[in-house]
Amino acid sequence: MVIFFYGGEWQAGEKGDYRFAAEALTSEGFIAVLPDYRIYPEVTFPAFVQDGARAVRWVHDNIAAFGGDPGRIYLMGHSGGRAHCRDVGRSTRTI
Repeated sequence: MVIFFYGGEWQAGEKGDYRFAAEALTSEGFIAVLPDYRIYPEVTFPAFVQDGARAVRWVHDNIAAFGGDPGRIYLMGHSGGRAHCRDVGRSTRTI
């Protein structure tokens, strides 16, 4: 089970731009989730990190219904998405 956060400097991008990442992960047998999150200028830090934390919480609470193990969730990201993983991982208070 992999949650993949896309990049874009928190100012651009959307999950549809990274469909190739989901396809690569699922072709290797992973369940892949690519959450969208609000970006600047609609919101500022830390709102997009909180969006990511809510996505992780949702996956944890619901992934069993899709055949996933809530105890085995991995975060992955590209560019700003990597920073998203770091910041969501630090925001256990939010999760």
